[in-house]
Amino acid sequence: TSNSNNLKQFIFGTEKIKENRKKYEDALKDFTDTIFNYNQNLNTIKILTDKEKALSTLYGHLKNRQITEQEYRQEEILDLRQQTSQLSKQLHDNLTHYLTARQNFGKLMEQADKDIAKAREEEPLIEQQTKRALEDYTLQSYENKILEKAITLQKQTGLTDLRELTRFYTQYQQSWKRHTLLTTFEKELQQKDLLDSFLHSEWTKGYEAGLQAFLQHTEALRNELEIGQSLQQFSDLDNPDSLARWALSLHRPLNRAEESLIIHFQDLKRHKPISPKARNRYLPHPEELFNHPTLEQEEHGFWINLQGVREFVSYSSHPVFNTDDQSRIEDYFRQYSTDLKKRMERITQELRQQMRLKEHLSSLSNLNEILTLYQSAEPQNEFREIPALHILQNEFDHYIRNLQRQSSIEKEYQQACRLYKDYESRQTEIKTLLNKLAPKVERFREELKNSESGTTIPQIARKLSATASPEEYELSFYLDADDKNECFQDEYNLTFRENLLLYPRILTDWESLQRIEEELKVKQNAYPADFPPLPDWDISRTAPARTAEKKEAFHKADTVYITQFDFIVDTYLSSQSYKFQTFRDFRELSMNLLPEIFQGEEPLENEVIEAIEKQLKRINDKNRELNDKKIEKISRILEDVWNQISQQRELVRRINRFFHSGEKTITGNNRLNLECTNSTLFPPEWLNKFQDSTGTQFDLFNPSIKDKLVDDISIGEKLIHAFQELTHSKKEKVRIDDLLNPNNYLELKLIMHNDKGKSNKGSTGQTYAAIALLCIARLTIIGNQKQGKANTGLRFMP
Repeated sequence: TSNSNNLKQFIFGTEKIKENRKKYEDALKDFTDTIFNYNQNLNTIKILTDKEKALSTLYGHLKNRQITEQEYRQEEILDLRQQTSQLSKQLHDNLTHYLTARQNFGKLMEQADKDIAKAREEEPLIEQQTKRALEDYTLQSYENKILEKAITLQKQTGLTDLRELTRFYTQYQQSWKRHTLLTTFEKELQQKDLLDSFLHSEWTKGYEAGLQAFLQHTEALRNELEIGQSLQQFSDLDNPDSLARWALSLHRPLNRAEESLIIHFQDLKRHKPISPKARNRYLPHPEELFNHPTLEQEEHGFWINLQGVREFVSYSSHPVFNTDDQSRIEDYFRQYSTDLKKRMERITQELRQQMRLKEHLSSLSNLNEILTLYQSAEPQNEFREIPALHILQNEFDHYIRNLQRQSSIEKEYQQACRLYKDYESRQTEIKTLLNKLAPKVERFREELKNSESGTTIPQIARKLSATASPEEYELSFYLDADDKNECFQDEYNLTFRENLLLYPRILTDWESLQRIEEELKVKQNAYPADFPPLPDWDISRTAPARTAEKKEAFHKADTVYITQFDFIVDTYLSSQSYKFQTFRDFRELSMNLLPEIFQGEEPLENEVIEAIEKQLKRINDKNRELNDKKIEKISRILEDVWNQISQQRELVRRINRFFHSGEKTITGNNRLNLECTNSTLFPPEWLNKFQDSTGTQFDLFNPSIKDKLVDDISIGEKLIHAFQELTHSKKEKVRIDDLLNPNNYLELKLIMHNDKGKSNKGSTGQTYAAIALLCIARLTIIGNQKQGKANTGLRFMP
């Protein structure tokens, strides 16, 4: 780049740069006096534009507020009209229903009064008749119940013949007595766990047989116990008096006879009895018995001689002492003792059970009767219980009598029942009329009287032309009712209650109607005159009221207007804000905000923005005129720069023609070429674009460079801004001198190439030759620049 700059300075020189600088400085002097006015106009335009935007926004909010207010007030009035119509119709309908109900309910109460008066007259007579009918009904009902029980008894027994039934009753009573007695007896035995012992004893065969068997059985049990006690002593090897222990002490096996003697005499005691009895024996010294006894053998035993008395001893069937193994003998007797103990426990338990049974039987006063029943032929488990036969004899006789006159009893009962029901029904009806309906009618009459005291119902009815329905009220359903009190209450609940309860609502709706009509009158009188007239109201309008929605929209619009209004005051008129505390008037605000425009005269709302736009146009026209003059001056300067660039291109072409003509070659048949290209930093095309843009008419979608340079005050600012806009350059530090220097718009490069067009850097000698040739070309062209004059530069001779 530095080589290119040096080359351009050598070829083009710097005279044009100085000329362009001087033209620029002259232009600055021409516009020095207008800079202040132009800048002041820009500030005025900016402030006025900001105020215009603020007021324009406020004016839009004002119009929106006016529209929403008009819609709200119109909807409010239409809604009140609709409410008035609907409430009037509702009130008329309710009043008609109430008056009709009041009239017909009065008829019902009048008929009830007649029924109550008649009931008071009949009450004494009906009470006496009902009492007599009840006495007869009670008697016949009792006889009929006896008859029903008798018929049930016939069904359960299957006996319709009264004689057979009487015979069966007698037999059943006997069986039932036996069954009851035995069942109670066995139940008591069962509770004491004695039933099984009794059933398996001889007591079931009678008292004598049972007592004899009891004595024999208990005696045998006691003997077994006594023997067992002796055997316990014998088998107890730890007892010094045990005969088995004595046998073990011999320390030898016993023969068959000796062991048989041990077993035979095992129950003998070793000590002399204190109170001896006949046939008592004892064995103090066993060795005397076993020392050479005299024996007489038999097949299954032997006879022993006891000093003249012979006693047979059976052989032992299970020898125990025929061994030397004493542990074996000891094990045997231990098991024997255990078995013996269990056996004695069973005997003891059986003896105790027999004693408890005897004790219980002895406590019964009717034991003989019970035992006699056990000897009868009828089994206890074959008895079939018939609950209907569990009656006394006199009651059964009553059954038989009623069965004998069954048809007459049934007829008399039905007659008594029907008569009593009729009298009771009438008595109940009279009591209901006197005790329930009479106070109820009186209460309703009193409530209606109290509620309607001082009422304005007739006045309201006249104003609304409301009357009771002329349709005749039917009383037949009440006259035919079985329960007039219930019918009266049902009729009140279903027919009259809802409509009679409309009374307080009618008064409330009447007050509401008067209030709404008064409110409607006020709203219509207050409807602004400058608003569009109210539309004709259609009575059939069914659309739901949107008053709340419209009111909310109006309040929002009002809030937005107030916010913008206060913002303008705080921004531009903060010192005068006291003027706008109560009323936020758009015209007054405009007059105070722009006194230079309105000059004390209050404008119309729709004239404010137009007046501001006219003022802006006047100021803009002044600045546009100044701007055009500056643009025109810049355009002439840049036109000169463009012409200078064109001259430089022509100079380069002439030098190249010099290089390519004649024998102007360098050693090696090399020639020079001066290459010229547009600068990338300062493209010359922007100069033409500027000329074209400044001459373009105003285009909304493609604004000219003039419009973009409006906000630039000085010529230099406009020049730099135009360069940046047209070249799309982001270079911030662009100098005026750079833009006015024609040398900056072209790039030069001196190239040496051979006859084949190939570039050659050249040797040192060739380089000097090239520089010399360039200088000759420059001097030659300088000499030929002035037409019509003698060339002062060098020239080659042929």
